Amino acid sequence: MTPKMLLGFTTDDGSRVEMGLDVLKRHMLALGSSGSGKTALLKVCIEECVRLGIPAILVDPQGDLAPLGLRGSDPEADPTIANDYFSKVDVKIWTPASKAGIPVSLAPTINVVGMTDDEEKIKVFGDVSNVVASLAGYDVQKDDGLTAALAFFNILEYADKFDLICDTLADFVLFLSDPPQELAETLDRFFDKKARASAAKKLLVRTSGPSKLLFELGNAINVDALLGRDSCSGKVRVSVIYLNTLSTDAEKEAFIAVLANAVYGWMLQHPSPNLQAMFYIDEVAPYCPPQNKKRPVCKEPLMKLLRQARKYGVGCLLGTQSSGDLDYQGMGQLGTWAIGCIKPEQDRAKVEAAIRGDDTIEDPDALIRALPNLAEGQFVLSSKAVSSEPILFKSRRLVSQHRTLQASEVKSITSNADRHQYGGV
Repeated sequence: MTPKMLLGFTTDDGSRVEMGLDVLKRHMLALGSSGSGKTALLKVCIEECVRLGIPAILVDPQGDLAPLGLRGSDPEADPTIANDYFSKVDVKIWTPASKAGIPVSLAPTINVVGMTDDEEKIKVFGDVSNVVASLAGYDVQKDDGLTAALAFFNILEYADKFDLICDTLADFVLFLSDPPQELAETLDRFFDKKARASAAKKLLVRTSGPSKLLFELGNAINVDALLGRDSCSGKVRVSVIYLNTLSTDAEKEAFIAVLANAVYGWMLQHPSPNLQAMFYIDEVAPYCPPQNKKRPVCKEPLMKLLRQARKYGVGCLLGTQSSGDLDYQGMGQLGTWAIGCIKPEQDRAKVEAAIRGDDTIEDPDALIRALPNLAEGQFVLSSKAVSSEPILFKSRRLVSQHRTLQASEVKSITSNADRHQYGGV
């Protein structure tokens, strides 16, 4: 029998609303206006995954996920669930460009050892080259950015072909400044010596001054460590990637791109028919926007995860305020929706099409009218793998704290032992 996670209780008779772990392989979206309780619901999902032995990597743009390691004080929370969860969970908070938590650096490449599929390598190298071009200050949606990205792609292919190291931006600078003859002849066709010198200078500037902390502080992303596969403690690892320590949207997008690529490469090398890990991004809208919006460098790596992760036992959790804020192809990969209170009329209009397209809903108009009146924590669960018709329920109480954690608090709850063991500090 598939293990079940407790999401909450129906609003009519208080029956338990449960969902099989395997349902998460087809990904889940929590949708609702600010204050609807969507982040709390997705944190419930993480708590339940931990109780069932599934580790998770969480991208936390605002600090709302970091308190998952702190016991809450809600008198209505189930103490049995709380004891079970805290006996099993091992929360690590990773802080790019900072020693507030466990420092982790941005190394814009990926370990492709064991990746035998040349097509997959090409996809990964393409994503990485876009990240490097973006970090160098190029707009990869314009011609000069596309050209620079192609140059970085050729560098990655050459390094892989001859088993050469290309793990940092400094390595890219070396290849640009003094490329081997064969690589130079390839690059000269579209990215001559002058262009290479300009690109090398841009990368050097990017990795100097305060910005160098992002590339030099801490160890590179290690998915085995993020998932606790390097630990013998018997605990279930929850790794929170705390993005508040990054100062620009471009840095956050680049870091998410490298992280998503790392998870993608890891799952290709560790396939599983069963759910083996979760990947959760809170407030995902800026990172996977519709086609008509500016395309961040992290969008394609995230789309790749949404399209492929289920085959390898990795489930994705996403939270956002409006379905119209996400790429429609990404929305098509989501097997489970939890729709909370949606107050703005234009946001309800965006989700209306999905509701009307669900033939299990007997009265879509009544459901659409109900959305602005749902109380905090109330959701409509739409998942054909759970029920033949939508379920109106209230999420169970979190047993961890539900608040925003500041960097100073992250610093106080992270041990120096963890900084040393995982961050190289």
